[in-house]
Amino acid sequence: MERITGITQKMIKGQSYIEEVIGEFYEFCEDLPLLGHNILFDYRFLKKEMENAGLGFEREGIDTLKIARKCMPKGESKTLLNACTYFGIEVRESHRALSDAISAHLLYQEMGRGKQEEYLLAESLQCKVKKDVPATQRQKEYLQKLLNYHRIEDKALMALSRSEISRLTDKIIRQYGRMER
Repeated sequence: MERITGITQKMIKGQSYIEEVIGEFYEFCEDLPLLGHNILFDYRFLKKEMENAGLGFEREGIDTLKIARKCMPKGESKTLLNACTYFGIEVRESHRALSDAISAHLLYQEMGRGKQEEYLLAESLQCKVKKDVPATQRQKEYLQKLLNYHRIEDKALMALSRSEISRLTDKIIRQYGRMER
């Protein structure tokens, strides 16, 4: 993830967990449509976290990637950075929430300038969210042993789902190796 986003472990240390701020984000959104580049990618994460917090999150959205496909030549790359460059919009940072949100907003305004096209309007966002399956006791015990063995700071294991524990276990084994028997 660091290679893609440039976000390091040091940068996120001490920051709030999504569970702590998702309610504030929910209130901030009100019933307004979401805007983003490839918005369904972000919407899946948001919807899952909202459901985990017991909040319904059915929204309309505007996808600047879909609009870019209608407004840009066929052979042109439609990434957020390339679309902004194509339309003369300066991008200061990529893969940062605030910067990407501002870029998507400016891109939307530029692509919609002087147009009354239907593809510029918000539409219902549709995606299915996979339910988290609770971790098994065996998974929790193995991960706890692995953490102890490698002297890694304890995580809140009880809150992790089955897939989260599997990913964390795999990550630790890749980074530190398996436990010796």
